[in-house]
Amino acid sequence: MDPMVSSKTNRVSSRDSGNACDRVASRHEQAQDEFARLLAAVGVRGFHGTATIAVSLQDGHIQNLRVSTERLVR
Repeated sequence: MDPMVSSKTNRVSSRDSGNACDRVASRHEQAQDEFARLLAAVGVRGFHGTATIAVSLQDGHIQNLRVSTERLVR
């Protein structure tokens, strides 16, 4: 059985300053940027593992994002 080695990289966003509309747009852009970064990091030949983005929502608004990767060593 192959061992699983965790190389977790968690990034949790912080609250932005500014008005509510700017924060909402900013959070959506930030989520899209993080997803693009995650795909670029793991979408390469030789990567085996798990990539996860967790989005915490409250009343339909993004509160924070958690991005993590786990690499399987073969």
